[in-house]
Amino acid sequence: MKLIRGYLPGVGAFGEVFSKDNRHLSYSVERDWCNNLPFVSCVPEGEYSLKPFFYKGEIATFALENLSLDVSVSRINDSDVRYACCLHAANWPYQLQGCVAPVMSLKPLYSKKLKQYLMAGSNSSAALSNVLQYLKESGDRKLIITHKKGVLA
Repeated sequence: MKLIRGYLPGVGAFGEVFSKDNRHLSYSVERDWCNNLPFVSCVPEGEYSLKPFFYKGEIATFALENLSLDVSVSRINDSDVRYACCLHAANWPYQLQGCVAPVMSLKPLYSKKLKQYLMAGSNSSAALSNVLQYLKESGDRKLIITHKKGVLA
């Protein structure tokens, strides 16, 4: 799977998710780049293994792992390695803590919380279901994150 994203500094990272055969799966919403700070920054660009992430004994989603980029599925002692960077539902970058949210579309939406229009996604639960279905059916367990200047899907 591939995620090609662009950045709106101070707002977030927004992109498009493709299958390994280049079929559009969803768009994406992430937090802004903040030097890879745990629970604050979007994940660094690179190649990740997608590992099943369990919740209450069932596979709920997938987590990103690339130890050379300091991203792990689970906490490693008291290190600064980021962990539990998952694919999950969210429409606004501020709803995320360093994870990736698939969304059906990207557009400016009014945030009642912040009382302003911001770039956001829509129908994240449906988009997440599409992406998880693809991962389960295809057996694809890699995510390559890159950027392309001017990409905001």
